[in-house]
Amino acid sequence: MATRRGFLEGIAAGSVLVGCTNDKGESGSADTGSLEGIGLREEEPLPWQPSQTEDRAMFPYGVRVGDVTKDAAIVAIYTTEETDFSAFQVQKAEGTEWIASQESTVELVEGHGQIEITGLESDTAYSIMFLSVDGSKRSQISRFRTALSDDDWRIVTFGATSCMKLNMPWPNLTHAKSDRYDFFCLLGDTVYAYTETREGYWEKWDEALQQDGLYDLFSSTSVLS
Repeated sequence: MATRRGFLEGIAAGSVLVGCTNDKGESGSADTGSLEGIGLREEEPLPWQPSQTEDRAMFPYGVRVGDVTKDAAIVAIYTTEETDFSAFQVQKAEGTEWIASQESTVELVEGHGQIEITGLESDTAYSIMFLSVDGSKRSQISRFRTALSDDDWRIVTFGATSCMKLNMPWPNLTHAKSDRYDFFCLLGDTVYAYTETREGYWEKWDEALQQDGLYDLFSSTSVLS
C-alpha cells in the first residue's frame, strides 16, 4: 500500500534528472541545454491589488481553492461577519493584466460557504476575493491556475507536505507562497485531532486554518487534499 511518505519520496526522486541511454545503449548524463525555455509556464501578472481593505479578522481562513480542473474550481470561505451570503469577484490573467471575469454570491451557513466556479479557461491564472456586506472590506486574494487541457503540455510545478504536527505557524508554507505553484498537495495529518468531541475536532482545525503558513499558502495556489 502506498503511503504519504512514499509519495513524497517519489516526488524527490522524480525531481532528480536520471541518466539516459544513447543510440548505442550506453548510459550517460542527460543534456538539459536543449530543453531550456521549452514547456515553461507563461508569465503571470503581478498580484491583483483591488481598492478594498483586507480584513483578516473578518475572513480568518483566507480563501481556499481546491479540486481545480481545466474549467472549474471549488472555493471555500469563512467569515465572522453576521450575514447569510457573501459576494465574490474573480479576475482572469490576460498577458500582464487582471481582467474582470465573473462575480456572484455564495450562501453561508454559520459563516461557512462553498461554491463551484465554472466556465474557466484551461491553464489560466485566476484571482478571487470575497467582500463584506458593505463592499468596503475584503478577504485575502487567492491566486490559482486551472489545469491544462487534454491536448496541451508544459512543465508543471507543485509542492506537497504532510504530518504537520510541529513547527507552527509553518514558515515553510509561507516560503512556498513565493513559488506560485500550479497546485499544492496536503497529503494528510494537517491536524492531529486527538479528541472525542466534535467541538474539540473543530478547535484543532480552527487553530490550523488561522496559522500564517496555511493562510499564505491559500493565497498563492490551489490545494489537493
